[in-house]
Amino acid sequence: MPVFAVPVGRAPRKRCYSDAAEPSTKQKMSVESMPCSKNKPGGIIPPITSVPAEQPPRLLLSEKEVHNLAGKVRTLTTLMKHPRAAIPEHKNKMVELHNYLQAVIAAKWTIATTETICNHKYVCNNIQKSEEIIIRCVVLGEDYTAVAKEVYWKQYPVMQSFHKRYMFFYEYYYFFFLYCLTYSMC
Repeated sequence: MPVFAVPVGRAPRKRCYSDAAEPSTKQKMSVESMPCSKNKPGGIIPPITSVPAEQPPRLLLSEKEVHNLAGKVRTLTTLMKHPRAAIPEHKNKMVELHNYLQAVIAAKWTIATTETICNHKYVCNNIQKSEEIIIRCVVLGEDYTAVAKEVYWKQYPVMQSFHKRYMFFYEYYYFFFLYCLTYSMC
């Protein structure tokens, strides 16, 4: 049986030599004085000793928020396999929520300005409403129209009070109209 020679140990390291020194001298350079680390990709980068004058701009989302949103997307994808998720109203709302979440995740590198923060709050408000509707309809099995009216009606407390006042005047004028009709016929 022939015996093959197998190299044992590790391969020799590549060394960086200065341009001034000849390769025959094989003079090793220190990390600070290595000229080839600047030009060579993957070379050793010396530590940064100065702090930049300007701080980087604040982003709209932190890494933790992006991670949490990605978890919500995974959960929603699992929830889409639920039997009640096949109902068209529920499916439309779930696709809408999925699109909102993907849009927020796609904006993870957006710089936080007044306009982007305002848009982000609007989208997060819609995400919260859609989540509540989906949880109550798909998981708990409540009626979609009743839940949607309740969730979206909470948004307008001023509108609710206006609606009550409007209904009061409507009833008042209705009865006044009936009263006038009754006495005009006599």
